[in-house]
This record gives sequence, structure tokens and C-alpha cells, in this order.
Amino acid sequence: MLEGLDDIEWRRLGHAYGAADDLPDQIRALRSPDPAERDDALGTLYTNIFHQGSRYQASAYAVPFLLELLADSATPDPAAILALLTSLAVGNDENFLPDGFPVTDYRRAAEGGRELLAAKPPSWTGEDEAKKDYVEYAYVQSLTAEEQNRLWSYIELAVYDAVQAGVPLLRSLLGHPDPGVRIGAAHALAWFPEEATGSLPALTHPTAARLEPDRAEVVPEPGPVATMLVASGLLGAAPDIRLLADPHPLVRWAAAIGRARVLG
Repeated sequence: MLEGLDDIEWRRLGHAYGAADDLPDQIRALRSPDPAERDDALGTLYTNIFHQGSRYQASAYAVPFLLELLADSATPDPAAILALLTSLAVGNDENFLPDGFPVTDYRRAAEGGRELLAAKPPSWTGEDEAKKDYVEYAYVQSLTAEEQNRLWSYIELAVYDAVQAGVPLLRSLLGHPDPGVRIGAAHALAWFPEEATGSLPALTHPTAARLEPDRAEVVPEPGPVATMLVASGLLGAAPDIRLLADPHPLVRWAAAIGRARVLG
């Protein structure tokens, strides 16, 4: 578990508060048997790699290990890790409602960002952390506003793509026994339109049981179903019109929202 975590030169990567060499301990702490230690680690990770909605070079490097934790059934609080991954992928998702995530625009905005990041001076490797921060800050400030936008867009897109690599895992979590995890997985899948072809069948299959409850072995709970319906709408598929007559108001609301998103 978490093999390779210590092989990354975290000190050469940055997060909101400087060198990212504290991330390995925080990631490992997400598996702690102590709930308080897990909560503290999660809060610190949010502060470091998702500070006020911003993502950093170290954020993308942390994602594969968070996905590895999420894939392990022994990891506590998977819904919390899911929420962190979704935040890392798209930032404050309310900014992308009701249209969905504009990934094409992000890819266009990030063009040239890789080269700008590669041109960044080497991080300060001495003991003076403030000097390292100054070197990186001075480089960013030397760029034009357009170049800065491309640089940050590239960094954010790298994080998005790192989370997108975990979409197959997210689909599998739609069948998780914890409804909170199913809700989190559906919510996350909504923001990856490039993966819609594979995600939509996974999202719509559980909702079909709501249409024929007498024939279903298990009728899924309203909360996960509602999230799947809205996610389907964000990915471009209108929910079945019959769900507007579902017995539960939350499902009816979600079906209406999903249909309105697609059909207007």
C-alpha cells in the first residue's frame, strides 16, 4: 500500500505553504485507526493542496495515492477522500452549474503551460524555506498575465487529468454498500464529460430499478439515485420521463433537473 510515496521528491514540489515534503505523512494518516488523526490529516490536505480552491504542482502528485486509498476497502472514510478528489479535480463545482465542466476550454487555456512550468527555476533546496518561496514567486511574477493564466490552467488541468484516470474506480463505487460513497462517486463522475460514454450506462443502470420496483431485488435509495440523475443530465443524457412520477420527491426533483439540463 502506497508504494512509491517516498520515491517522489516532494521537497521539490510546492503546495500552498511551500515545500510539499509533509504530504506523505498526511496521506498515510488517512488510514489511521484514530478518527481525530484522520480528520486532522484531511483538513491539512485541503489546506495544502486545495487552498481556497487553488491547486498546486504537488496536488497532481498526491492524487494517485488518494485513488489508491479509495480503492482499498480497508481505508476508513472513503466518502471523505472522494470529496477531496472531486474538489481537486474541478475546484468549486458550483461555478460550473448548470452547464457542466468545460474541459475543452480548460485544455485550450492550458496550452503552453507545460513549457512554462518546465522553465521554472529549480526549487531552493537549502534550509531557508522562505528563499525557495521567493524564487518561485519571482518566476511567476516575471510572467505576463496571459502566461500566468496558462501556467495555472496547466497545473489545474494536470490535477483534473490525474483524477480522471480514476474514473473506472469511480464507476465501480456506484455499487458500494455505503450510500454516501455512491452519492460521492456519482457526483464525481458528473464532471468528466470526456468519459461520458462509459459513465452514463453505469449511472443509469441503478436508476432503472426505480421504474420497476416490483421486479428489482433491491430498490436503490433516493439520495444516490437523485445524484445519478443529475450527474446524467450534466453528462448530456436526459433521465427517463417516467421518473417524474417516482414516489419520492427527491427523485422527481432530480429527474426534472436532469431533463431540464439536457432538454431545456
